[in-house]
Amino acid sequence: MTDIRMPLNRQALSDELNEFDKLTYAEEDRMLEEGDARHADHSSLTGVSGHNVRNRRDKNHSNYKQQRPSWRFRAPLILFGLLILVLVSIVFLALRTNSDRPFAGRDGEAKTINGRPAVTDRLLGLLPISKAEDIDPKWVQDSQAGFPDGSFLELDQHKFVVRQFGSTNSTVIADIKNINDKQGNAIEFSTWTASADLKYLLLTTNYQKGWRHSFFADYYLYDIKAKQAKPLANSVSDKHISNELGSGMVALTAWSPKGHSVAWVRDNDLYVTVEGTTEVRITTDGSYNIINGLSDWVYEEEVLGKGKALWFSPDGSHIAYLKFNDTLVKTFPLEYFSKFGENAYPRELNLKYPKAGSPNPVVTLHIVTPLSTNVTEQSSPVHFGIEGFADQDRLIVEVNWLTSNDTLMVRLMNRVQDIQRLFLVKGTQINGIFTWKADLVRDEATPDGAWHNILQPLTPILSSNFADHNDPSYVEIMDSANGYAHLAYFDDIGRASPTMWITSGTWEVTGIVRFDEAKDIIYFMSTEHGSTERHLYSVHLDGSGKKRHTPQKDVELKKVASVLNETYGLPLGDSGYFDVKLSPKCGYSIVLYTGPDVPYRITYKIEDSGWRRVDSVENTKLRESISKVALPQISYFTIPNQIGNDMNVKMIVPPDFDPSGKTKYPVLMQVYGGPYSQMVNQKWNLDFMYHLPLIGFVSVIVDGRGTGFKGRKFRNAVSKQLGLHEVEDQIEAGRWLGQQKYIDSKKIGIWGWSYGGYMAAKCIEANSGVFALGMSVAPVTDWRFYDTVYTERYMKTPVQNPEGYAKSAVSNMTGFSQSRYLLIHGTGDDNVHFQNSAMLVWHFTGANLSPKNVRVQYYTDSDHSISDNGANPQVFGLLTSYACDTFRLNCNQGFDRLDRRDLSIFEHK
Repeated sequence: MTDIRMPLNRQALSDELNEFDKLTYAEEDRMLEEGDARHADHSSLTGVSGHNVRNRRDKNHSNYKQQRPSWRFRAPLILFGLLILVLVSIVFLALRTNSDRPFAGRDGEAKTINGRPAVTDRLLGLLPISKAEDIDPKWVQDSQAGFPDGSFLELDQHKFVVRQFGSTNSTVIADIKNINDKQGNAIEFSTWTASADLKYLLLTTNYQKGWRHSFFADYYLYDIKAKQAKPLANSVSDKHISNELGSGMVALTAWSPKGHSVAWVRDNDLYVTVEGTTEVRITTDGSYNIINGLSDWVYEEEVLGKGKALWFSPDGSHIAYLKFNDTLVKTFPLEYFSKFGENAYPRELNLKYPKAGSPNPVVTLHIVTPLSTNVTEQSSPVHFGIEGFADQDRLIVEVNWLTSNDTLMVRLMNRVQDIQRLFLVKGTQINGIFTWKADLVRDEATPDGAWHNILQPLTPILSSNFADHNDPSYVEIMDSANGYAHLAYFDDIGRASPTMWITSGTWEVTGIVRFDEAKDIIYFMSTEHGSTERHLYSVHLDGSGKKRHTPQKDVELKKVASVLNETYGLPLGDSGYFDVKLSPKCGYSIVLYTGPDVPYRITYKIEDSGWRRVDSVENTKLRESISKVALPQISYFTIPNQIGNDMNVKMIVPPDFDPSGKTKYPVLMQVYGGPYSQMVNQKWNLDFMYHLPLIGFVSVIVDGRGTGFKGRKFRNAVSKQLGLHEVEDQIEAGRWLGQQKYIDSKKIGIWGWSYGGYMAAKCIEANSGVFALGMSVAPVTDWRFYDTVYTERYMKTPVQNPEGYAKSAVSNMTGFSQSRYLLIHGTGDDNVHFQNSAMLVWHFTGANLSPKNVRVQYYTDSDHSISDNGANPQVFGLLTSYACDTFRLNCNQGFDRLDRRDLSIFEHK
């Protein structure tokens, strides 16, 4: 489940330049599952791109014939109104129970606390809940374009403009009014990307959603100098792949990092349009079972985390790509009842989906030269020898060019991912023809029999002033001897072990942002200041001069002074969760503070004398607004589990929380708990769990064993026994909560989505007496039903671990008969199949469970996000109403007498 957790290879999360802006996806994308399916842009990140499409239909796409102002000229806040909360609040107003209204004043008026009105669910829907705008600059990275470091391209007021941070200079390279088809009609496009040399634009039209990270579209190639647009595909597809989404459409595009060649995939064949003119077909064997350069389902979801399975060499002369042979992969039929039309017979889509223990795709690596005419070069795979694992035991998890055109590092793993082997692949040119040879340089088995984590693709260092090394060298994030992820330096690409560890300690490096080649400095993010925090650090390649850069001395936190509440227990001038982007030459830094307090963004110019501020967004109006209201209070702390491990906890309590014990509060815990995930972090996140205290709940999130950023031992405790120790820790946390004098120990519930739904079900199955309520959305209920790559990473195969699979399944119904349980699933879920919930209902039936104990709600045709046909707000309304009904709470806030005058404090003057 990439919803269930992160893909194996975080190359999906960072581009070939290792920009940390893509790495943030790994930290949150499959833990916070409340209906936010994310779908990444097709375009290669080596070019310049704009407006990534994420889970949108054609009819909802932005139209670039309409005005799209620059980030520079937008209001300094993005109003990301919490649509879920607004719609859910409407549901709440319709609920009726017999208990007192917990947060309404007399006659239904909003309650005041210390002279400030309490933010209720209705008021929260009108509050401008905002964040500092998280810009994603489209860096101009190629020196061919002739712009200095810190330059970026944007679409501003119908013009494509190159700007530079810290400067008022700008250069218009194209005007949208000139972008027309051959008939002179305006091309209405939804996304755009630019070639590295800024000579061409690639425009996306007719978007069609694929799986989580993929989509299909038609494309126009726009010649900026000639002011001419033409379809990217000159030819017409000569095949129609039956039972496939997007047949005949382009499934992937990727710019060359030099010049303006673009690779693309159509009907599972790879093409290259060379220098904007010549179309070259690389493969001809694409079919339902053979896929070239485009991830199949399991690689998109679990290994690469994206649709793109091709990599240009840095000079653009070669393309390495993966070929997937899915012939042996079994199909899973997905039935759609309405999404593709209401017909007498449902549409059936046969999805190639390998389940635990079944055949995987056979994957091979190919390297081609687009302009070569040599047939052998175009078709022969790279041979890894006997060390490259057998076909059914091989995963290719990383492909990384180390030099401009002739050297790659390729990482292979065995099927259950406890052995990894790195191969150095070098090309030799004879008579203009390249041949490629792979040599094993690293062979590593895990020390504890658990799994290898690929924390981030290795970072090539093409040139360095560091003594006693060979060019190129590389840095990689690896588990050190003490089990914590740190920076390891390999001074020679042929070394079998690190030359040195650049960092060390009982904390973890979470991502490399960039390497400053001119200064031999590595910028990286880490948890050194706390496992729930992220800060930017830098260190020299030799390990000297480590320095923390966040927050800077001029940070806005000191001005914020924690307008939210006084219960964080955090040094707010020093703590925080930061996301950082660096320009290609590390001359500029965009620092985004994302919490725990009000977010802000500052852009700095990095100079030898220090960091100089050149731009900022400080969220002043948001601070003013929320300082006038009483919001739920948030605190962070740790509690021990049964064996003494500290577990991170986030607790959110009502605005007028009474800790004396006079009031007994019900609790709803949210759990995710998947391996290497993290739910408890210091991000500003006013989500569903923040909403619950507004109707009388205490919300709690606990990260137990198996979760990330607390070392390998804590993380790998769940190996080969999913659903055991994670559940024990949630039960222990629930038991601890029940012992607090302000908690009603008989009203503790737990809910989760995806892996969290599985955890909630296992907590109820455990029949501990702690949880009176469980709610699962799209859960796995039997690991035999989930995909090979994810499941076998943690559980091995069913043949190797039959007892583990049996114990991990949700099968004992006793606990369900002693509590209330809500099960929600979408019938069109391609990730966690509806089969999981169907089998759980089978067990409910066999155990003759009463409708008083269990309720089941399915959503027709919805995928893992359960968002089709407006379903998502209903999901959260149902979760809330079921919890309120179980604990006999009145969720009606009593706003029938509230008028517009009560909301005037939220208006920006």
